[in-house]
Amino acid sequence: RCPPRAASKFDPASPLTNYQDEGECGPRGDDARVNASSCPFGVELVKSVPMDDYKIVATVDGCRFFSYEIYRCARPRAQSQDDASMVVVAASVLAPIPEEDPFGFNETGVVAAASRPRCPGFKDEGKKVSLVLLGDFSFQRRYEAQIKSLHCFADRHGYMFKILTGGEYEVCRKYHDYFFKKHCTVAEWLETQPASLVAAIVDADVVAAVLERGLEKWANHPADVQLYQRCLLPEVMAGNYMVR
Repeated sequence: RCPPRAASKFDPASPLTNYQDEGECGPRGDDARVNASSCPFGVELVKSVPMDDYKIVATVDGCRFFSYEIYRCARPRAQSQDDASMVVVAASVLAPIPEEDPFGFNETGVVAAASRPRCPGFKDEGKKVSLVLLGDFSFQRRYEAQIKSLHCFADRHGYMFKILTGGEYEVCRKYHDYFFKKHCTVAEWLETQPASLVAAIVDADVVAAVLERGLEKWANHPADVQLYQRCLLPEVMAGNYMVR
């Protein structure tokens, strides 16, 4: 059962509000944020009163507020075809679901699932994924923390991890522009790899923030080159792409 949907009246004691208070007088502590744990389908914004040069926009029980937002629990919506997501997993991890307890994910069930025979009807396509970045040694030192996060991401999903410096191939040394040299180096390196390899090219300053989600959805796409447009600018990214 869903909790009641919030009204538009500002109640700083409600977990479905954000606020910035004067001092620490707010009933949920200083500058509280919305808590959506009671809303199984997330929250939606009802009203927003932004800060305006630290003017007081509300006073409740003697506490003064510079800004606030009111949320309500979102209702479930029917999933359309556009909302559907494709999940790609290795065939080697697929196993039949036991009829007696299809949702048994306790410790015993996990151990039993691990020892259960795999599904022989599914075959891996044999594609391998490699995470590839380009940067000279100075660049690698500068972005050491970011590169470590990418290495962890690759290790977690069993991907290859390759660092190119840009000086490996004579044919690419004529390019002084970083991106031309990068694309040339990647192209030359791919010529030495098996046809089943799909390379995820990333800039060295990229941080792997969501370690649980792999790249199989894109690695199994039939396109030879996959690009994306930045969300803030009308720019097709030159530094990050999938290629095979």
